[in-house]
Amino acid sequence: MNVRLWTLACVAAWAVAVPLSNPWLSNPLVAEEPSAGWGRFEFVGNKAFSDEQLRRALIADPDFLLATHPHSDRSTVREVAERLLMAGYRNSGFKSPQVDFKSTDVGGGVISIDEGLRFRCGPIQIRGAYKIDAERLGKRLTQPSAKDDAFPTFVELNGETITRWVDSKGKASSPEPPTWDLGSFVKFDTEIKLSKKVVAALKDFGFSAAKTHVTIKPNDADLTAELIVDILEEGPTDVAEVIQVEGTQTNSSNAVLNFLGLMPGIAVDQTLVRSITKQLWDCGRFKKHNVHFDRDESGRGRLNIELADVRGVPPLAEPLSETAIVFGRARSWLNSLDDRGQDVSVTFRESGLELEVVHSRQGLIIQLRSNDDANVELDSRQNFNLSLMFDDSFVTLVNSGNTSLWQADARGFDGKVRLETNFAVAEEDDKFSRMNLTGSCNSRRSEHELPFLSTLYLSPADWSGFAYKSGLQVRVADGKLTAVREADRLEIDVATGQIYRWDSKVAAMRIEASQFSRLKERIDRCCIGKRNDYEPEKPVTTLLAHLFSPQNWSGIREVWQRRYPDQELLDESLASAVTKLVDGELLRPLDAFVVYAANGQGNDPFEIPDAHRDDIGLTKMAIRMVGKYGLRCAPELFGEGTWPMSVLREACLVMVERGKYSGSVLKELQADDSNGPLCDASVAYLLSLAKQPVASKFAQRSLERLNPSSFQSDREVLMSGPSGQWIAKVVAACESLSDDEIESLHSIGLSHLIVSGLYAIRKQTDDGAGGYGYDVAKNGLEGVLGGIMRR
Repeated sequence: MNVRLWTLACVAAWAVAVPLSNPWLSNPLVAEEPSAGWGRFEFVGNKAFSDEQLRRALIADPDFLLATHPHSDRSTVREVAERLLMAGYRNSGFKSPQVDFKSTDVGGGVISIDEGLRFRCGPIQIRGAYKIDAERLGKRLTQPSAKDDAFPTFVELNGETITRWVDSKGKASSPEPPTWDLGSFVKFDTEIKLSKKVVAALKDFGFSAAKTHVTIKPNDADLTAELIVDILEEGPTDVAEVIQVEGTQTNSSNAVLNFLGLMPGIAVDQTLVRSITKQLWDCGRFKKHNVHFDRDESGRGRLNIELADVRGVPPLAEPLSETAIVFGRARSWLNSLDDRGQDVSVTFRESGLELEVVHSRQGLIIQLRSNDDANVELDSRQNFNLSLMFDDSFVTLVNSGNTSLWQADARGFDGKVRLETNFAVAEEDDKFSRMNLTGSCNSRRSEHELPFLSTLYLSPADWSGFAYKSGLQVRVADGKLTAVREADRLEIDVATGQIYRWDSKVAAMRIEASQFSRLKERIDRCCIGKRNDYEPEKPVTTLLAHLFSPQNWSGIREVWQRRYPDQELLDESLASAVTKLVDGELLRPLDAFVVYAANGQGNDPFEIPDAHRDDIGLTKMAIRMVGKYGLRCAPELFGEGTWPMSVLREACLVMVERGKYSGSVLKELQADDSNGPLCDASVAYLLSLAKQPVASKFAQRSLERLNPSSFQSDREVLMSGPSGQWIAKVVAACESLSDDEIESLHSIGLSHLIVSGLYAIRKQTDDGAGGYGYDVAKNGLEGVLGGIMRR
């Protein structure tokens, strides 16, 4: 990763996130006058998409942004706008859209659109398949598929084993959407991309050398389009000339290959990879089992098998013990809870506290309470009882002793969140078991999917190691296995795997029906009459404000003091410091990012295809996204012709690889004597991130011209817009912090540099000479710019 370029992206992201979250802007995309913002481009005739969708797509495209640049002669605006909008409409299912652009006096245009007929994806016809199973290939192209770098593992739901794709670190990997999504709108002009997807599918089938041709054939009669796949040449099947086994200390490579029935020269496809992985998963010996085939263009290559042993479990040549087999049955019994309509809860007790986690297909509840009586009503004011609940509609955070709650309605959330609960053997010698809660988020979900899905994930390797833990005492009597290790005790039915009892010194598991619904009813009753602190536009800000409110903070402090009696970390100074910073809207940019990411564009987005999207890495793609976002918001941050606008625009254009006019703009900034030291410093810093030698010239000029008067002049320009109002409010909040409050922030990990900055900001006063913050700015600029000049 290019750290300097990524820093540039982060700086721009923080700056441009402000307008979407700024209370002084009613609509950050519409300026007061059409000529001042993107509202100068108007649309007529569009029906499928709103003006906002079309405008947002245009100003997210680098070509359009370059055509509308102040240094552009604007002669290409018409051609670029018409070309991009037609591409966007064809990408959204319209076969023959017509777009006409007429320029206006305010530097914009009126864009007339005739959308025409819209088509959906219809049947697939595969021609020329002999060795390849055409029906199976058709299913592969019309269903979600795993990413190239994903590995198959498995999960058991309702008695059925389902493939679960993970990355190299074992985290869930979201699937790729279908190549040809039946019933969705056709993406015309994508034959080349579709052909690449077909080739990728044929690689999964073991035919890497196959040659294909793809055609989209629309039918005006029923408004569907047929995907025709011509397999021009199938070629030979893929072959693993070498098989490499790594990572296992318990088994030799030959032992693993003998167990799997593999030898060099074997034909390889995704079915074989999945079968190998399933064997390794089923055997319960390996906590990691990644199988990947590295092939050349002809399809010949090396099959890599990466393994990691479960401690104590015997090698493949030896059978598992009877105790391990019973533990395996207990795992299968737990995996079938949903089929039986049962929920599982785990309660941890320590220092007079209880933490209960309830897993159900209906959702997940995490509850922290300070009493030992779980039957006390949640609306009791005598005890601290904090509940976090995910269900099919809401995320709820409620404290029994608080008159307010925080509850977010997830039904408008375009994406989906998957929560996984895992119970497994502990790798540490001094622990018996572990419980992990993990989650993954996807920005899109289908119409029938729930926003939250809670599942159990228990693999054979998670449970086989229980039987081989040191110090485990096992007794079998009357069909029941009792396993005891220090304070841990499990009682399991030998024949069925049913868990009768599982508890330890600090934890206990309970399995029975309707636990989630009963606790949810109590939480819902506790919510009645409470004020909801959640605000859709400020999710992060309102969440922290709710947590640090006096009624919640007293309970959180009580919990901390019980759990860590010797650590004076959470005190009233920390609560007041966080409250001041939250009230000062420090987190509003983060709010904007969360809202922007969560809402998306709905189920029918308008997107202009990006020809370069598939050719860049994830980091570069993220940087380009930040650049596009910054260019869209720039007119709402700063006035046209001001130095902050010029600097921000050029920084973002460089990020989207459209810095055609950047050199000319920088020369103009340097030649304009009305631009002061803050302008020069901003340019110097951005150029240094891009490793441009000319950065030192801007740095030197900034220091030469730095004085109270020039600083104040530049500061007034910078602070004149909405972003300046936000900065002023944040600075005022920092200035109001006391010594104790600043030190409390330092105690929870805030860096020494930031703490020093907070002290300096607080001590500044507007003395009428240099204006607010001159001494701080002078010291900071001398340090940063001096470093740039020494490079």
